[in-house]
Amino acid sequence: MKIRLRTLRFILTMLMVLGAIWALGLAYFYAQTRIEGTAPTETLDGIVVLTGGAGRIQAGFDLLEKKHANLMLISGVNPVVTTLDLAKLSGAEAKLISCCVETGTEAGDTIGNADEAAEWTNRRKIDSFYLVTASYHVPRAMLLFKARIPYANIQPYPVKADISTQYFIKEYHKYLVTLFTNI
Repeated sequence: MKIRLRTLRFILTMLMVLGAIWALGLAYFYAQTRIEGTAPTETLDGIVVLTGGAGRIQAGFDLLEKKHANLMLISGVNPVVTTLDLAKLSGAEAKLISCCVETGTEAGDTIGNADEAAEWTNRRKIDSFYLVTASYHVPRAMLLFKARIPYANIQPYPVKADISTQYFIKEYHKYLVTLFTNI
């Protein structure tokens, strides 16, 4: 009986410790995602925009129009979307899109985005770029992008996004999986 009680106490203690570690990690993750893109102070080789949320494409075009980079990849674009659609959506001039913007249509998730960006940076010889995505998505995206494009100077450019607590916790779990599988 004593052994079972000790085992039960040990298991409960470990669950409490793990719960505390999880909660502290969530608090740290929350703090990391509360940042918003500020006016860049440097010009980089490119901009990579990850589709999937409001404001991302517009933020990328703002960076491009302000000459913070000369080339932009919009990754994860639906294949039926044309560059003309992007021009209308962003309010950007069609000539800006035709000279400086490429779309990637193969990515279906963040890993695919990183793979598209790796191919694009290699092909275009891009050594530095802004990574435009939602603020809650930045920590995980940076892990994946740095793993696939280790030679590049990647500057996160977070876009504020309002999401539910449930979705935020789901993103935190994805971050943890990415963190521990990419070490």
